Amino acid sequence: MKKMGRRKGLLALFLAVCMIVTSITMTPKQTEAAGSYWIKVNRKMNTVTVYQYSGGKYKAVKAMVCSVGKNGATPKGNFNTQQKLRWHVLMGNVWGQYCTRIHAGYLFHSVWYYSKNKSTQSTKQYNKLGKAASHGCVRLTVADSKWIYDHCPIGTKVTIYDSSNAGPLGKPKAMKVSTAKKMGWDPTDPDPNNPYSKRKPTIKFSSKKAKRVALYSSTYNAKSGVSAKSYKGKNLTSKIKVSGKVNTKKPGTYTLTYTVKDSNGYTASADFKVTVVKPSKPIFVGVKSSLTLKLGNDRVYSYMKQGVRAIDRNGSNITSRMKLTCSDSSVFIAKNGKTIFTKPGTYKLTYSVTGTAKNGSKKATKVTTIRVVDDSTPSITQSAPTQTVNMGTDYNDAQIRSGVSAATVKGTKLTSKITYTVDGKAADKVDTTKAGTHTIKYTVTSSTGRTAYATRTVTVVDLSVVQILGTEGDLTIPASASNEDKDQKIRYGVICRSQNGTDYTANLSYEINNDAGGKFTVDKLPAGEYTVHYICKNPNSGETVHIDRRLHVTAN
Repeated sequence: MKKMGRRKGLLALFLAVCMIVTSITMTPKQTEAAGSYWIKVNRKMNTVTVYQYSGGKYKAVKAMVCSVGKNGATPKGNFNTQQKLRWHVLMGNVWGQYCTRIHAGYLFHSVWYYSKNKSTQSTKQYNKLGKAASHGCVRLTVADSKWIYDHCPIGTKVTIYDSSNAGPLGKPKAMKVSTAKKMGWDPTDPDPNNPYSKRKPTIKFSSKKAKRVALYSSTYNAKSGVSAKSYKGKNLTSKIKVSGKVNTKKPGTYTLTYTVKDSNGYTASADFKVTVVKPSKPIFVGVKSSLTLKLGNDRVYSYMKQGVRAIDRNGSNITSRMKLTCSDSSVFIAKNGKTIFTKPGTYKLTYSVTGTAKNGSKKATKVTTIRVVDDSTPSITQSAPTQTVNMGTDYNDAQIRSGVSAATVKGTKLTSKITYTVDGKAADKVDTTKAGTHTIKYTVTSSTGRTAYATRTVTVVDLSVVQILGTEGDLTIPASASNEDKDQKIRYGVICRSQNGTDYTANLSYEINNDAGGKFTVDKLPAGEYTVHYICKNPNSGETVHIDRRLHVTAN
């Protein structure tokens, strides 16, 4: 009995502390605003589901995990919120944040704090979220109690009931905190001083998304342009959830709430307002800012109109009135009843439309950039894949490119895009200072990345005039000399060389004649007077030179 009396005393104290209620009279505007939300508390599942009135009915927009009163201490029924308290002392001389009074001494509030200090929340009590734990109030995370505090005006309907079904959005799972210390911060508190804030994921909106404007009657993709990362940099974009909708057929401002949770249970959320604007003239929906098409494609119109709509000022579809024109009509022509581009390049394509008379016959245009590419295979053609050039002759960029051209199968000229290497290295000329063979490799790449190659072999030879030198003065040889000595004597000091300095002495030969025109060889050369006829040929040009020298063969 003493225990029962003690419990009754505690409950009486709880009601005495919490029932300090200010009498509030709601204005008609407050009543209307309050009707936009309906909060349902499921005692059995310790779940709160928030519904928003839209399109003639309430739709679930947010789910919260909570702790209701133990042993049925939270009353069932329908109520209307009565009061908001930023901080409020609770039963047991503890404190709660973002308190919203449901009825009498029963509140929505955060998990309690030992003092009016954000770093003193009970870690043990926080980890009880999802189970009945309070004396009757509905405990929430700071983020959730703040959401109700910020979004649900006084007078909002609250229904408290029991069900095994958590609700249409299910039962969220609260992250667990360390209980090594008995107090700490609520990990969901948005205060920038919260040490948990450094561990929370981040939600980012692209610059295009940040314009926060949706065109009337367009298709609005709520997740486009939104990304999320964990505090360690892991991509969480696929885990983003969005509550709220944008009705582009009805001008106005809409609020979307983005939430994301990482694998550790840290949660981030962000509200995003989108304004639907009704245009003063027709608008185009789905026009790409740029597009790449293939040369000769005969489906230009189908590509350009795919997914594109023209919408009149009143939202009616006037796509059938839409026209397309090109900045260069000479390459945008009709062929076999279909429109094609006849030349690669970058062009401006203009969409134009005139609205109906009842909407003021307003005109609108939209320009997109079209890049027309030739995707066919390129090839390199050359008139002389092998060439022979004289030593010392210039063979620079002009000679390297001479007779070489490139084009695609569809006829796009690519000659100006040809590059080359000489003997595997970047160079602008072939070395003709000495004889040798060189390889020029030509390369050309089309605008679509297709590549073709070709090679040219350049042989550098000495084609200059040859000369026989060292034949000055007569020769005297005894008839008794050996054949080898006679040959050496005749050849001694005689050389054959080109004007470029190439030595052709190895090609030197001779004939021996007497004055009567007879021919002799060194092995049959009696005493007498003779003429040595030297002969040398340039093997590259085929040129042959001759020179004579007197030879005296003595009897001794």
